[in-house]
Amino acid sequence: MREAIIAAFNTITPEMAYRATRNIIRRAELCVQKRGRHFEQFFTLSNESGLGHLILHF
Repeated sequence: MREAIIAAFNTITPEMAYRATRNIIRRAELCVQKRGRHFEQFFTLSNESGLGHLILHF
């Protein structure tokens, strides 16, 4: 199993890592603003660019 995990990890590209983490600061800020309450309902997924961006709506 260890080898399978390492092999899968080695397939992660810098672009994949960037896309997976680019919204973390904004999500943390929203969590603080909403005092820990749910805020995911304000997000929608846009795939216009083919990258699956999260868009914030208020």
